[in-house]
This record gives sequence, structure tokens and C-alpha cells, in this order.
Amino acid sequence: MNRRQRFQAWKFLADLVHHGPEYFRQFKADLGEPEPVEKIPVVQSKQVPLRAMDINESTTAGNGEALTDIFKQANIGSHAEDGMQGRRDIGDHVILVHGDLATGERIDALQRSRSEEKTSWRKYQHVIFVMGLFHLKMACAEAVWKLCIVPKAARADKTCLMAEVAAIRPKETRKVISKPGFRRMHEIIQHVGIVSRLDCWRVEVKRRYSVNSLENWAKTKPTWEILKDIAKTLVKDYVAGSDLKRQRSEPRERRDEQRENAMVRQQLYMYYEEISGAMNAGDIGCVEQCFLPWILVFKGCGKHKYATHMLRILHNLYFVYPAGLR
Repeated sequence: MNRRQRFQAWKFLADLVHHGPEYFRQFKADLGEPEPVEKIPVVQSKQVPLRAMDINESTTAGNGEALTDIFKQANIGSHAEDGMQGRRDIGDHVILVHGDLATGERIDALQRSRSEEKTSWRKYQHVIFVMGLFHLKMACAEAVWKLCIVPKAARADKTCLMAEVAAIRPKETRKVISKPGFRRMHEIIQHVGIVSRLDCWRVEVKRRYSVNSLENWAKTKPTWEILKDIAKTLVKDYVAGSDLKRQRSEPRERRDEQRENAMVRQQLYMYYEEISGAMNAGDIGCVEQCFLPWILVFKGCGKHKYATHMLRILHNLYFVYPAGLR
């Protein structure tokens, strides 16, 4: 199993331990945390509040004014510029600027418009835009909504996401279809994902041991090793993977399209859980590894700006930025 599959197996186990029958609570210590890739070290950060700025940041020029004012308040400048001798020299350093995608586009436009200036300070070459990860998380939730709820065809399946939403939020179905918002969609992905994964456990346990419920299976006192073995099977058989293309190429009479759709949805839920959990844990290496699958998801649902910007980030990390900036 690769790292992503190991995370998915961990997630299946975590849902059973935390949300399954009481018997499985004893395995919390064995469960642990998902395998990290590269966590940000825990350090004490120093934050310095800035004065309020009466600047319209909805324009490219406004973003330039805001950045200039921020640098002035932070006493950062370039000794190559007139009137900045008293400031700390930027030298060969860069300044990371966080924001949403619109902010990144305006900063990019600002740098292009200043490309003919003589000095790097006037060109804003020291500014490196970093996409805010919470905005990315919101985009991921919206992508799931666009793929699994917005199309009418996606709601025709009896096992569709909307059918499960109707069961857990019967009074909010119209809102979910029209404009659910991030928080509601975030909770839907998490709650439906947990329920669907527990149902995967139920189906697999019934297939293996001929028991009708997880409660009855818990009475047989399965060991942690048995749980891990079943979790690997769940990842292989209940989450869409590289084998899905072959399954969909089979003759129609031999295919189970409802199962295929359920596997794809489970894959999307897992992608969301992985990137969301990595952000919460500060595992920036895992967040980076989540970029490629989400780029494909964004392309598939029409969120091309996010896909393009994420590709640009990866390109800059591996082919543009020096080692010290990666």
C-alpha cells in the first residue's frame, strides 16, 4: 500500500473506533495518528498588528498601495531606493504574502505591470504569494458539491449523496442543492463519509463472517490485527483507485454502476479528509501531495483557476525557487 492508501485504511479504522460500537473504543491507543509526511515544527510565532489602512484592496493598484504601506509599517525597504536608508534592507530575502486567489491574481498583475522598473524593489520581486489553505479547503468542499450534488444526473442514483443528505438533513435539501455554503458542505462531507465508511465495514463483515451488524460482530471480540486486515480490503474494494478505469471498460451488463459511483464518492470524501486533516495537523508535506489529485478534481468540476494556480505552485517549488525557499 502507498502512503495515501495507508491513510485511507487509517481513516476506516478511525471511524470504526470513534463512531462504531463501544467495543472498538479500546483500540484508540493502537489507532494513533495518520502517517505524517513533513510537519511544520511547532514554534512560538511573533505577531505584530498593523494599523488600519483606508485602501481599496479590490483593485490591483489598491493591493500595491496596501503592500507598500505594510512594508513601511514593518520598517522594511531597500537601501538602493531613496528615502529608505533607515529601514531594514530586504537584500536577497523574500516576503510571503498570504491571501485568497483574487489577491494572488492582483499581486501577479501588479508584478507584471512593474516588470519594466529598474530595481527589484520597484518590481515587487521580493513578494511571493502563498495561497491561503483555508480558501483551498473551501474550494475542495465546493468541488464535491459541484460534482456530487449540482448535476441532476448525480441525484438520480438511489445511493447518491443527495439521498443521504435528505436522510440526515431533511429540512435543508433545497439549501444544499442551491447554495449550501462551506460550513454546511464541510459537515455533510464528514458526516456522510463516516456513515458510508461504517456501512462499508458492515457489508464487508457480513461477507466475511455472516453477521448482520457491527454490534453483533463486536460481540465476537475481533482483534486489532483483524481490523487492520479488513481495513486494507476496504481500501482496495470500496474506494476508487487505479483499477476503476478497467472496471468501467467492462460490458454494461457486467458492471455495477451504483457501486462504481459509490467508490468514486468515497474517493472524494477521502481526498477531502486527507487534505483537511493535513492542514489541521500542520503536515505541509501531505498537503503538497494532495495537490495533484485535487488539481484533477478541480479540472473535472470547472474550477480551472484553482487547478492552474496549484500547478503553478508546484512548478515554482520544484523548478523556480532556490532550495532555501522550498
